[in-house]
Amino acid sequence: MGKFYLGDKLVYPYVGNDYAFVNPFAPDPDATAFLTATGITDSTIQNAINNLVVDLKGYGIWTKMKAIYPFVGGTVTTNKYNLKDPQDTDGAFRIAFGTGFTFSADGVTASGTSASNTYVNISTDLSQNDSSVSIYVGSNTSGEDKIDFGFISSANGIQILTRNVANQFGGKMMDSTNNSYANTDSRGFYQFSRDNSSTYYAQKNTTRNTATQASITPPSGTLRLGGLATVAFATKEYRFASAGQALSTTEMDDYYTAVQAFQTSLSRQV
Repeated sequence: MGKFYLGDKLVYPYVGNDYAFVNPFAPDPDATAFLTATGITDSTIQNAINNLVVDLKGYGIWTKMKAIYPFVGGTVTTNKYNLKDPQDTDGAFRIAFGTGFTFSADGVTASGTSASNTYVNISTDLSQNDSSVSIYVGSNTSGEDKIDFGFISSANGIQILTRNVANQFGGKMMDSTNNSYANTDSRGFYQFSRDNSSTYYAQKNTTRNTATQASITPPSGTLRLGGLATVAFATKEYRFASAGQALSTTEMDDYYTAVQAFQTSLSRQV
């Protein structure tokens, strides 16, 4: 088998006399679909999105996600699309932003007066004992008992609160009791992952905690960003969010690595 290199890149591998062109710089088709839907032409964002998709596929995380929101482009249109399925429909988990949300190169800032609907139903789109959610917070607010991501009914469901009045982060993951951990800075990447009926992981950046809390059959309702459906509205800035199947502890660490690299490429890492 012959090879032709452009620098250190393999460009034309062939068998016998038949050449097959391989472009090592070709964009990932899923990244391309997202960029086409959003209309983003900025090369820095394009490269960041492409590298994120490639990294998540390499780590085996991509197929586990139902919705990934990279929050790029600085407009309501570019921020609403789900990277996994960039169609402008509820069924594709396109976000309907609440009143007063604002948008910039750094992400999405919640209004404190409403929440945004992802249309990801925690009962039908996620699984009681096989699910994960994440949120990347870019602002350090003083402690507030407001929900950054989740859905609750009769005290049961999912919620991530990244910094409360007691300087803790925590919440619920398919259960009805809050678990909390010390946290004096709301900035960072938060992940909750449940892969069994008795415990789940609550992680900020690379620090992981195990919450011993039995799961409960989740209520039917959709994940909201920046609050619950009608209460607990936050005012933080968000730079990434996702929902999908459970991640292993190794995958949670890999997810942080990929998302932090993505944020760094956009010069908005914390």
